[in-house]
Amino acid sequence: MWAKYFACCKKCGTYEIRHKAKGLCTNCYHISTEEKHKQHERKRGQAKDLLTKESLIEKYLNKKMSLGDIAKECFCSRQYVFKQIKFFNINYRTKKEARDLALINEKIAFDRIDKIDQDRESVTLRKIEVNENFFSKWSSPMAYVLGVICTDGNLLPGLKRNPESKTTSFSDRVTIFQKEPELLKKIAQMMNCNAKLYYAKQSRPNKDGNFGSIFRLQINSDKIYKDLLKLGLTPNKSLTLNFPPVPSEHLRHFLRGCWDGDGSLYVQDNSLLAHFVSGSINFIESIVNRLREEGFNKIKIHKYKNAYNIRLSPSESLKLCRFFYQDVKKGQFLERKYKIYKDYLNNRLPNNILKMWERGKSLNRIAFALKISPEKVSSVVQKRTDKGIILENQNNLSPSIPQRGD
Repeated sequence: MWAKYFACCKKCGTYEIRHKAKGLCTNCYHISTEEKHKQHERKRGQAKDLLTKESLIEKYLNKKMSLGDIAKECFCSRQYVFKQIKFFNINYRTKKEARDLALINEKIAFDRIDKIDQDRESVTLRKIEVNENFFSKWSSPMAYVLGVICTDGNLLPGLKRNPESKTTSFSDRVTIFQKEPELLKKIAQMMNCNAKLYYAKQSRPNKDGNFGSIFRLQINSDKIYKDLLKLGLTPNKSLTLNFPPVPSEHLRHFLRGCWDGDGSLYVQDNSLLAHFVSGSINFIESIVNRLREEGFNKIKIHKYKNAYNIRLSPSESLKLCRFFYQDVKKGQFLERKYKIYKDYLNNRLPNNILKMWERGKSLNRIAFALKISPEKVSSVVQKRTDKGIILENQNNLSPSIPQRGD
C-alpha cells in the first residue's frame, strides 16, 4: 500500500511521490489546493495598487484576514499577497498561527469516510478552548481528572518549531480513552473544554466476535502537558508510572479517578468487592501505602502475567466506597460504578443485616462487621422485619423495643 487507505495517488496514479493528504501525492495536493483558491475572479493590474503596505497591515495584522480572503478582495492569488507581505517586511504568521486562526473562523472542513461502514460525513474543525491552568493548582476536580489520566490517559509530545528551517510546530497533546462517553464529557466540563469526543469502531472483532468501540478526548496544550510532566507523568507511562505528590485532602478524589479508569467494583455472593489493576509496580505499591495511611490494612498485591492488582475484602471494599463517594459532587464520578455501590446499600446490605440479625448478632456487632453505623442497622431492621422483633436500645434509637444483650 502506498498510504494507509490508498494504493496510489487518486489524481495522477503515482506511488513514487509520497502521500500528502486526502489520497493525493504532494504535487497533486498543492495543485488542488491552489486551484481551490483561484476560483474567485482575477483582474490583472489592480492587485498592486490595492496591496499597499498600509492596506496589508490593516487587513493582515489588524483585521486578522487570511491570505485567501485578501486575495479575493484584491483579485489576485494567495502567492502574490504573500509576496507583497514579504516585500514590505511585514511579520507574517507561522503555520501554527495561521491554522489557529482558521480554526477560530471554522474554515477547515473536509469529508471523512467511516472505516467500517464507509459512510461519508462532513467534518468542520474548530478552535479548542480549555482551562490551561487546570493542573497548576490542586483541587478535588483536578485530582480526580489526574487520576483518570494516570490510568486511561496518554501524553504525546508535539513537533517543536525550528527557528532556522521554520518547520511546522504541533502542540503537545493529552488524550484520554474510555469505552463510554460519560466520563469524558464530565472531564471536559470540569476543564471548561469544548473539544469534540472522537469515536472509533474497533477494526477487529474481540474474543466474543463483536466489534468493540472506544471514545477519546484529545486536548492540545503545551501548558497542560508541561504541568502533567511536573506532576510526574511521562509519555509511554504504562509500565513506569510513578505516584504523583497528591496532598492528603485530595487523595480520595485522585484514587476515585484511578478506580474509574482501571478499577472495578462488583457484587459477588452478596458481597461488594473492589479491584484495581496497573502495569506499574511502583504506582500500585504507592496506592497500597497511601490507603494503609487511611486505615485500609488488609490489602495485598498480586501479580498476574505483566500486571499487578489489588483486591479488597467485602468490608474494606464497602469502606473504600464510603471513602470515595461521601460528600462528592455528582459530576466527579462514573455513574455506573457509583450505582453498583448504591444498589448494594439499598438491596444487598439490608439483606446481610437481616441475615446477621436472624443469626443472633447484636446491633453493635452487625455495625462493626459491616463498617456502618448502628443507626443504619436499627433503621433497616425496623423497616424490614415483622412486629415484635427485639432490637437493642442504642442511644434511644427505639426506646419502646426491648433490648438484646451482647
